[in-house]
Amino acid sequence: MATSKNPHWLANVLDKPYDRVSWLITHNAFNNKPDIGQNVDPNQHYGIQDQLTDGVRALMLDIHPLDGGLRLQHGGSHGSSYADLCELLGRLKTFLDKHPKEIVTLYCESYGDIATELEETFKGKGPGTGDFTGRIDWNVFPYLYHRPKPRHGHETVDRHKWPTIRELIDSNQRLVVFRELHDTKSTAPFDALDWYLDQWEYTCESPWNMKNWDDLQENTTNIPGRGKHGAPIFTLYHQPSGTTGGSAGFASSANLDEYLYARSMIAWKLTGKRPSPAVDFYRAGDKMPAQINTLDTCERLNKLKEVHGQLKFGSHLFGQTVHVRNVENTRFASRAYGLDLSKYGTTEPDQDVKVYNTFSFPLVPGETVNYKFELPGFEFKPDHISVSDFSKDVNIDVLVRKL
Repeated sequence: MATSKNPHWLANVLDKPYDRVSWLITHNAFNNKPDIGQNVDPNQHYGIQDQLTDGVRALMLDIHPLDGGLRLQHGGSHGSSYADLCELLGRLKTFLDKHPKEIVTLYCESYGDIATELEETFKGKGPGTGDFTGRIDWNVFPYLYHRPKPRHGHETVDRHKWPTIRELIDSNQRLVVFRELHDTKSTAPFDALDWYLDQWEYTCESPWNMKNWDDLQENTTNIPGRGKHGAPIFTLYHQPSGTTGGSAGFASSANLDEYLYARSMIAWKLTGKRPSPAVDFYRAGDKMPAQINTLDTCERLNKLKEVHGQLKFGSHLFGQTVHVRNVENTRFASRAYGLDLSKYGTTEPDQDVKVYNTFSFPLVPGETVNYKFELPGFEFKPDHISVSDFSKDVNIDVLVRKL
């Protein structure tokens, strides 16, 4: 990441699995004036090329069939402001070509039955792209991460296993793509694409439809947004909605490191999932030109060690919700990190923390950790996890037995 303004954080996580890294996600990354023109209510000030150069490694995109091609456009197929998908992929290919140790993730909202067109476009072809032939090369297919679709029924232990950052780099599968489908007649053509991963199989997210500061605080711990509750990859939305674009004024406060870090830490503790924050105007609130607060927050999160494991029931994952509490201080969010937590009930003896199949909790030096697992009618081995060494990750699986 030598060309990034935050060049070193990826080197610190090379041996971590992909799902155990906190990534900065730019919400509606394409919805910016440099990429799609002045006639737009933007979510980002900078174009995707600058986002990648700055160190952003996860982009949210809306893909629509429009005018015989695939376009990036926010708010549907109305209006004149859009970007061609192949142009974005061309910039992405150039970046991946020049930076062989970088990994990029795309979160794609795709509209319509466009599975065939998508694969062709990612292979450097596609409908409506003739004008770009010979001018740019957008064949990113060799970089795609391929993953077999999980079997339904009991979730096997390997269901949640992801390669490490180093393994993705060594295999050159450095482009991870998740999909969210809209207006499709059948998912089968998309399921056949082993690189276009079902977002709701592997990820979950906090509610995105927030309109003000109160909503932002209320939805720090309210995880029932979308996706499987047991999915370990967790998107923490950190921007208000209610308008076509974003609010730069709101972002200038919300994106401050002290607030974004506080909210991320509380969400991590109270959901049992390592968060990746999704933000508008990722550079809003920066204190210095060379400092990007939102990236600094993710670097701080990634420097923390964690308690990580799975709830195993025989050869499968447990598949039931389990209550977890910190028996030492009775509250997971005992330290507010500067955020008003009164509405979360921190005066109560317990926070209602529940985990499903997998769990992750941060190890913060100076904080006592003694996590206890509880569910009536079941026995857990170990039934609690106590940690005193905060210098390394603690990987431990909890075996569940019915009494």
